[in-house]
Amino acid sequence: CVHDHRIHSNPHRTTYCTVLYCRCTGQGTRDVGVLASGESYDPREKAWSAMPPLRHARSRACGNMVQGNLVIVGGCGRDGGSLDSVEIFDVRANAWRFGSVLPETLECATSSEVDEKLYVTGGFDPAGLSDGPSSS
Repeated sequence: CVHDHRIHSNPHRTTYCTVLYCRCTGQGTRDVGVLASGESYDPREKAWSAMPPLRHARSRACGNMVQGNLVIVGGCGRDGGSLDSVEIFDVRANAWRFGSVLPETLECATSSEVDEKLYVTGGFDPAGLSDGPSSS
């Protein structure tokens, strides 16, 4: 889940957007707790407010703020399969849109924003797992 990212919407107020679109699932469970919902928190108002739902429900995704937008990458969908989709939340428009598709499906990766670029590292694609190295 993404947490505690500062969004400077105007010079007199800083809004914090905390997205709680996923929750931890039980061990070995891939399709329980996959959510599309989210909330944002404003510490000045000490209040939560609902966000529009993601276009794809997901858990095990990663995300960061990039150029004032919240970018959510990959994860696990309701069908239990890994996702290659990217969703971008435009804070000012209060709306989600799709970003460029990942080159491969990905779960449990990490992401960082550096110089207004998103870097996604690590993670795994369960469909690509093997029983170990090839013996050829």
